[in-house]
Parts: sequence; structure tokens; C-alpha cells
Amino acid sequence: PGEFTRELEDALSGVYFNETENARGGVTFTDVLHGRGLSFKAVFVLGLTEKSFPLLQPEDPILRDRYRYMLRDVLGFWINQQAERADEERLLFFAAVTAATDYLYVCYARAGEDGKETVPSLYLAELARAAELDWHAPQESEVSGRISERICSVPVEFLTPKELSYAFILTPHAAAEYYRKTGLLSPDKERALSAAHALRRLGELNAQDGLLQSGEKLFERMDNRAGFSPSSLQELAACPMKFFFDKGLRLEEPEETLSRRELSPDRRGTAYHEVLQDFYQELLRLGLTHQLFDAGVKEYIERALAKRYTFATGKAFGIYPLIWELILEEMQTQLTAFAQEDVKNLGDFTPSLFEKEFSRVSVKGLPFSLHGIIDRIDINPQTKEFIVADYKSSKKGGNDLAKAFFTHLIFQPFLYTLAAEKLPELAGYTSAGSCLLSIQKSYCRRDLSAQEFEDLRPRVEQFFALLKQLIQNGQFFLNPSDLCAYCPYSTICRKDSFSCLMRARRSASSRQLEEARRV
Repeated sequence: PGEFTRELEDALSGVYFNETENARGGVTFTDVLHGRGLSFKAVFVLGLTEKSFPLLQPEDPILRDRYRYMLRDVLGFWINQQAERADEERLLFFAAVTAATDYLYVCYARAGEDGKETVPSLYLAELARAAELDWHAPQESEVSGRISERICSVPVEFLTPKELSYAFILTPHAAAEYYRKTGLLSPDKERALSAAHALRRLGELNAQDGLLQSGEKLFERMDNRAGFSPSSLQELAACPMKFFFDKGLRLEEPEETLSRRELSPDRRGTAYHEVLQDFYQELLRLGLTHQLFDAGVKEYIERALAKRYTFATGKAFGIYPLIWELILEEMQTQLTAFAQEDVKNLGDFTPSLFEKEFSRVSVKGLPFSLHGIIDRIDINPQTKEFIVADYKSSKKGGNDLAKAFFTHLIFQPFLYTLAAEKLPELAGYTSAGSCLLSIQKSYCRRDLSAQEFEDLRPRVEQFFALLKQLIQNGQFFLNPSDLCAYCPYSTICRKDSFSCLMRARRSASSRQLEEARRV
């Protein structure tokens, strides 16, 4: 990354025109240097703007003209003076305009690439004066610099396929007529045009907005295979259309570009989970979970990190050795700071189960089965209670997890508690709540108590019943929000289309979903 573009720029800078051949009956594209001595029926001279033609070159600050004069006329080394370049430019311009036998067209751009107005070349003014023409006259031809105006001024029969597509965007009402004129109106294109018109209409949601006749098959497929994960339910609640792209159409997410300068967020999260699992399992085996000071925590974190990640691991990830060393130091610092605070907040509970996977778990009150992986379960064997702990890389949603369930769609503390109650390892245990643990930056623990869990449960069950209804009714409408800041389907999302957005936001289903999330 970063090397190919530089190589390409170097290659392009070295490209030059081959010697021009006067091809009879053809069009020759060349520069004025290689076009000397040739004649053409019609000649188009482009780029007649100041500093472009003639090309102005300042005097060389090191090899000035007086030194060049001495080298050439005194010492006999043939080298031109920079001032003589103006004569060469004038000669090249003369050769270019006199190469035309019938027609001569001279052009200049009224604005540069940066949009600033340009100054016409002095050569243009001199040529117009010699030909006794007023090149400021209103009847002189002007070509718009805007691609839309240029395309609309050309009959569609002469447009390339790409230009034709652009013309359809500018004049969608005439798209079918344009296709017909060019002989490209196939049945597939006719159906596509019909869909495009439907997308532009206001009013109720239609078949182009992610509405299916029935979503029963999709619901049954997911529920019977493994169940619904908290992340898939979050996706559905945040944007039903994104859920449909992912679970319904099974579109593949683009592969993440590997970097030699950093560890990807998902890979870093996996590393944190693995190291903490080894750390707490070792403390559990030795019976030291509640007996370590900060120095001891640091030592066992270092051991767990060294067990999983070494110098060779960085080579496997393709990360530069020095950067990988810095990453390991950063991970060790963050994990040490986290673990030192975490062991102080365990109370009478001991981390005992890690990365506990479950599938097709049915819970009374939920309209679907669940699957997922619980990061950690802390147990109090004396009181027969457990607490579900879920690691997070950041702190979002505030300290009130009951409120964050709806505002930020943080489902893990609630759903993982329901799933943990079904684990055979926890038979005879009752829930004492759940918590979110922020690993990166500063340590933060946010708890959802058992009482808050029970108070929240009736409303949560109603909310999940609504999500099930959306799937079964096939209502996968667009719902952009701050929760879809990252989306792998942004290139096909229609949130920038005013009509699509208005249809979705005015729909009864969208309003019902937003009302259910309101705190």
C-alpha cells in the first residue's frame, strides 16, 4: 500500500509521444514538437492559456544566462540560454497553426482544474489580430466545462455508453426514450427503468424498499439453524435493510485490507479476550484470583501475553517488527491496567467460565432461539449465584445499561444472562446480574442488577416480538442513524436518496420501531 501509486506516477511521467506519422484518412494526436513539418486538413490547437502555451520557464537560478553565454560563445560548449526558449515556443506555435490546410481551431480553457479563471495566451490574441477576427465576439463557439451541460447538448445517438448512462441520471424521465433511440431497450433494462421510477416516487413503501411478500422462510432458516445472535438482533433493530443484506441476501463483507503498521480492531479484540482468558484460568487453577497485588497481576498478565503472542506472531500478521514490539507493549499496558482494577471489583465472585459458546437456546418469553459466545461468567459458589461479564473495547451508552438497551441497542448483558441460565454448568445457580467491562483506555465497569433485569424484561420481550414481526412480514426498510456509522453495504445503501429516505421514515413500521426504542 502506498507504493503502487508512486510507481504509477513515475511511469506516467516517463510516457512520451512516439514520432508522428501522417496517417491518411485518420486522426493524429501529437504534440507540437513531433508534429513539425506535417500538414493536415484540420488542426486543433489545445491549451492556449498563459504559462501553458507559450510555456514560460524562469531563468535557471544556478546556471544563469550569462554563464550559459560564456559556456557557448567563449568556451565552445553548445548550450542555449533560457531567454531563447521564448523564440523556440514562438517557432513551435507557428509550425502548429500553419500545419492546417483547410481548417484551424484554437482552444483555451476558461478555468483551470482548481476552478480558478485562467488568462488566455498572448499567442491567441496575436493570431486573432493577424486574421482580423474578434475572438471576444458572442458568436464564437464556447463549450461548457460542466459535463452535464456538454452531454445534454449532444444528440444521444452520438454518446458513448458511459455518457449515455450519465444522460439518464440527468433526465430520468427520458431514459426509456434514449434507450429506444440507441437500440438498447432490452426487457431487463425496461424492468430496471420501472424499478428506478418506483424508487423516485414518494408515498408508501414499495417492493423496491426491501419489502417481501413474506419473511417467514428467512426467520425459520435463522431460528432453526443456530438461532439469533445479539449482534444480528442489534443489526435488525438499527437498520432492517442492513440486516436483510447480511442475513437475507448473504452479501459478503469486503475483506479488510491488511496493514503492516497496525493490528486490526477485530484481531486486537480477539487478542484481549485470549490473554484475559489465560490470565484468569491460571489464577483459578492456582487459587490466586483474590490474593494478588498489582505487581502479581502484572507478572501473570505478562506470562499470558507471552504465551499467546511472540515476535513470530507479528511476522504472521505481516506487521513491521518495530511496530509489532510497540503494539505488544501497548497491549501489555492496557491489559495490566484493566486486570489490576478488575480483580479489585470482583467481590465474592470468581471468573470461572470463559468464551462459553451456546446454540439454539430457547427462553420463555423470547420469540426466537439464541446463539452466541459469552466472554466470561463469574461464580459465587457459596450463594450459588453468577454474573455474566461482557468485554467491550469502548464505553458507549452511558452507565445505565437498562436505558442503553434501547438507546444504543446493547443487548449482550440481557441476552447472555438468559442464555447462561440454560447452561448445564450453572444448574442450581441464579443470576446476580450482568456487567460490561471496558478494556481500552480507562477501566470501567457498568452493572445491570438482577432487579433491573427483571424490571426491564417485560418491555424487552415486547421489543423482540416487534423485531420478529418485522422479519416475518418481510419489512426490511431503510433506517439510517448514528448507529450505522460503519456499514459494509454503504455503496448500495440508498440513504442519500431523498425519496427512499422519506418513504422509510414516514412508514408505520419505522415509526413503530422508533417508538419502541424511545426511553
